[in-house]
Amino acid sequence: MTVEDFAKIQEADIYDYLLYTADQRRNMPASRARKLAAIRAFFRYLCNKKHLLQNNPAKDIGSPKVRQALPKFLDINESKALLSAVQAVGKENKERDYCILLLFLNCGMRLNELCGIGLSSISNDLTTVKV
Repeated sequence: MTVEDFAKIQEADIYDYLLYTADQRRNMPASRARKLAAIRAFFRYLCNKKHLLQNNPAKDIGSPKVRQALPKFLDINESKALLSAVQAVGKENKERDYCILLLFLNCGMRLNELCGIGLSSISNDLTTVKV
């Protein structure tokens, strides 16, 4: 394609492409959003960096709405079973493992946050942890 070919592309053409990816290709909203981001970046490059185009047909096109998946979690019975399993196993680090699971289950702490905890992160009265 030549620069003149890209200059002929209009906003409606990009919308048509996104509809094609949704209807014919059965792309999910996240896939369409990624494709649109690539198109936007390409036209921004042609307009702003290379100054080959005067008009960016992709600049005003909104991204498809991507539905956020809910996080998976354990119910109360699964949580109790997990904690009981740690207590039942006769490992030398079962207190540590039990505390790790409690932090995950009760505080919603992430693994990288847990890895960053040192003794200085725990209050003297053992009631708070600074993350």
